[in-house]
Amino acid sequence: MSAINRYIEVHNISINKQYIYEDKYSASRGPKSTSIDDAKPFTRKGLNELLNDARLKKINTVMVLNHDRLTRNVQESLLLKYFFDKLKIKLIYCKPGENVDTESDKLNVFFENLLSNLSALESNMIGSRTRIGNEYNIKNGYWAGGPPPYGYRLNKNLGNNKSVLKICYPEARIVIEIFNLYLKGLSPVKIAEHIKNKYPHNTDRHWTKNSIISIVNNEDYTGVMVWNKKGGVRNPVKHESISSPHYSKENIIISLEQWEQIKIIKAIQKKQPNFFSSPFILNGYLVCGKCGKIMKSKNNGVKGRVYYCIKEKEKLEFTIKRKNEWETCIKAEKIEPAVIKKLGELLTYVLSDNDNFNLFYEKYNLTFSSQKKIYEKAITELNSQMDDNNNYISDCILEINRLEDTSNYKVEDGEYNTISNFIESLKELHSYLIKNGNIIEAKKKDVDSKVAATILSSDTLKEVILQKKNLLETIEAISDRELYRRSLKLFLYDLIDKIVLSEDAKSIEIILK
Repeated sequence: MSAINRYIEVHNISINKQYIYEDKYSASRGPKSTSIDDAKPFTRKGLNELLNDARLKKINTVMVLNHDRLTRNVQESLLLKYFFDKLKIKLIYCKPGENVDTESDKLNVFFENLLSNLSALESNMIGSRTRIGNEYNIKNGYWAGGPPPYGYRLNKNLGNNKSVLKICYPEARIVIEIFNLYLKGLSPVKIAEHIKNKYPHNTDRHWTKNSIISIVNNEDYTGVMVWNKKGGVRNPVKHESISSPHYSKENIIISLEQWEQIKIIKAIQKKQPNFFSSPFILNGYLVCGKCGKIMKSKNNGVKGRVYYCIKEKEKLEFTIKRKNEWETCIKAEKIEPAVIKKLGELLTYVLSDNDNFNLFYEKYNLTFSSQKKIYEKAITELNSQMDDNNNYISDCILEINRLEDTSNYKVEDGEYNTISNFIESLKELHSYLIKNGNIIEAKKKDVDSKVAATILSSDTLKEVILQKKNLLETIEAISDRELYRRSLKLFLYDLIDKIVLSEDAKSIEIILK
């Protein structure tokens, strides 16, 4: 503000009323919209406030220190210039050398655009240098910058003044407890309450749902330093993590096995956001024995929680709204304990003698082979989709290059805007195809891991079933109903493929994965 006030004083500018607009966010943030007519086209609050006041004709002059304080984004710079010109608002840069005033209007516009581009270039260069420096630090085992994760402290390296992570053991003990509680099925809210109650004197951290989530999402606790996952302002989508190639064994707080289990839980929640919050334990597993469809669930007032299968109505020339007829309906409080009891009996039966187990193992082999063939077929289909997608990308690039090189064809008057719009559409299509390719690649990676899975030996499978049986008994002994429900859901997700309920709801068939 001192430079702006000095400019006002030197140039003897009279001001009737002064408005000050400030932003906490970087000027590198691009606009949210390409239309200046939108209510809030910019990502910065102060810039949107200035825009609204200008529309209300509260201001006729905008004063800013220099170009990169107004914006460091070329597209945003062009939008602002168009807006100010449209409303006849004068834009003044108060730093010496920033204002361009020649006798040629075209030359003024040229230099104005040049300075805006230089601001964007300087911002990108600073970002690139920072990114290279951070990447160097990570790859050499140094901390990239910012506060360390909870559970660590920063130690200065006397040789080069760089910082390295070191475990803070009192905090690390709490981190381990948080991960263990999360793996048991406790919600982040419950974990935060537990930590606050158990460690009332630990006031150096504000324990909330978000603070717990930030800990269980942090791969640093496995000893592998991770950086550049979110991408930052210019490229906000998540990137593949850049990890140190020589992670520190001394900084391991959480084992890789625990981290993989955490990833499974997060994948479940991403696929089914209501997985834990739903009170229905058997959602997605119960199958109607008559029609073969997955049964739905609802809280049915007087009847309470129920699982049901809707009877399909006859196809008529017109339909009349009437009360749904239920083909199969059973109370959750009746079927859920029955299924858990049946599951325990099944695990006990398989382990009761060798004949039962051998029969089970034979069925397991057949199912495993059948599933592997399905996955192999899926890989073939995904490879075909990827080839098609890559071909589309190549065609798209060729067409964009052809249209951008105007020496290949003659552009008639009035056609330039049409061609420009078409090029922009092709670029949007190209971006979509790149994202689609990433989605296909992620699916391939998931299916590849299933194809690569090896069949368990007889002894290993027997040990796994015994562990499951003991875990089910442990879960059934949990008195906290929310923890019991969450733990049981994780247990069933890992074990159950489907549960077939007979038409009269008296027979239950459990099919394991």
